[in-house]
Amino acid sequence: MSKKRIGILLILGFVVLFSFSSCLSSAELDNKKVENCLITVSGQGIVTVDPDCVNFSIRISEIAPTTGEAQSMTNKKIAKVFEILDNFNIDSKDIKTTNLSFNTEYNWVDGKQEFEGERATQSINVKMKELEKFDELVTTIGQNITGLSFNSVSFDKDDKSESYSEARMKALKDAKEKAAIYAETAGMILGKPLQISEGSLNTSNYRYNTATTAMLMESKSMDSSIPQTQAPSGQIEITVSVNVVYQAI
Repeated sequence: MSKKRIGILLILGFVVLFSFSSCLSSAELDNKKVENCLITVSGQGIVTVDPDCVNFSIRISEIAPTTGEAQSMTNKKIAKVFEILDNFNIDSKDIKTTNLSFNTEYNWVDGKQEFEGERATQSINVKMKELEKFDELVTTIGQNITGLSFNSVSFDKDDKSESYSEARMKALKDAKEKAAIYAETAGMILGKPLQISEGSLNTSNYRYNTATTAMLMESKSMDSSIPQTQAPSGQIEITVSVNVVYQAI
């Protein structure tokens, strides 16, 4: 074989090899592009439910010449509160002491500090599961105990597991609908989700304002025929958010 013929064959071989290498690089590049076609969206699911329990706090605070006297006065009122709660079938495990304190109080008179008395304070948090009896409970406490604070009232759902599951499904559906719009607008086909991560969980509780406190402190002197306290529970919103990464082709 002549040298000229060998040279031509070598040149043709290099051309074929170069073309094949170019095709591989193009395929690899296309695969990389496919891998990088990702659509990231967030979705939100909201479920509205009726509350079936209520949480609230009661605070008793008394002042007397000695700590023992103040403590005794506070204990008597707390005992009365516990008696009323027991009459409404509130379990002891749903009553929790959140504050128990004693401190000395002074007044300033003509620039001088004067002893006022010893103060004893006890605060409890209560969870009531028989929501339909809450209005009656508030009225009963108000008509039988004076000088207490009744506040931080919030209505809630005792078991929110099913509601959260429903909210999660709604959040994922919301995310998929958003991703489908992006894919269609961009001329792509939406693929399967590659990553799902849960964001925030939130429960929006309806809170009754602390005007209840004033009513409880004054109702003792009112006529027993006053209308029963009305505390509408409203509804609560359970919200779940998710972040989803979809493949798109």
